[in-house]
Amino acid sequence: MRKPEQRTLMYYDYSEIVEYIEEKYSIKTRDYAGLWKHSGDWHRKRGHVGKLDPEGKNLGSSQIWFKEYKEAPDGKAIEPPYEDFWHWMIDEYEPTRDGFIEFFPGRHLVNGDDLPDFVREILTMFKDEFGYSFTVRACW
Repeated sequence: MRKPEQRTLMYYDYSEIVEYIEEKYSIKTRDYAGLWKHSGDWHRKRGHVGKLDPEGKNLGSSQIWFKEYKEAPDGKAIEPPYEDFWHWMIDEYEPTRDGFIEFFPGRHLVNGDDLPDFVREILTMFKDEFGYSFTVRACW
């Protein structure tokens, strides 16, 4: 009987490939549509950032400034949706203890007629850069 040989698993670190995709394509996979940027820009234009409201509360706690944002025509009314690729990944791939998953961006693109547009766009980036399928390790 031959002694078994040690094997090596080839994989990408999920956080590294996401960082690469985000930098190369100038996107955010955790907030693809830019919800937080929209809100931050709105408050910045009004000079709220780094200041306290009339009740002495900061931006994150201010009901006054939230009410202004919510009622402004260019505020919450036209706020983009929150689109998070990581949330889609967690729903699609059941987390395991070791964090390894066989990621199939190509298969999703071929079989995924019901994919949200932002997921389809990000999957296309992954497929173009790393191939039809590959192993990733993600720290869930």
